[in-house]
Amino acid sequence: MSEALPDLTANLARGVETTRQRQAVELGIASAWVQWVRAGAPGASGCVVCGTMAAMQWHHAAGKFNSDLQVPVCEICHNRLSERQNGWDPRWQLEGNLPALRESLLLRGLSDLCEERARFRGSAYHEVGKRLRANYAAAARATI
Repeated sequence: MSEALPDLTANLARGVETTRQRQAVELGIASAWVQWVRAGAPGASGCVVCGTMAAMQWHHAAGKFNSDLQVPVCEICHNRLSERQNGWDPRWQLEGNLPALRESLLLRGLSDLCEERARFRGSAYHEVGKRLRANYAAAARATI
């Protein structure tokens, strides 16, 4: 039995390392997706959140007064994203926000897009969304 224990430990270590490598790859994919979305999702075919090919609507990622960034989403995802925006700092609905606030709201919008995408594509999007949310919070505090 004592010989089996080192084998078990080695197998567990290999499994942990494989999982770490897979997570690193998935985080890279999720981060690349955020950059693609931030660039306006060029060449998108279907909803950038769930991938459906239903009728698309344009979602203002930071609200229409804070960024020109719009991405195609289906009606269901658009409703979820809009509901999230309604819980934001109320300044998101104001025109003429300072650039620092506008940028922080864009980070919040990208975070929400990641969180919604995580429903369909896994926890790496949730992790990236959490990181963006933390960056948003720090940037937003600086605007008060």
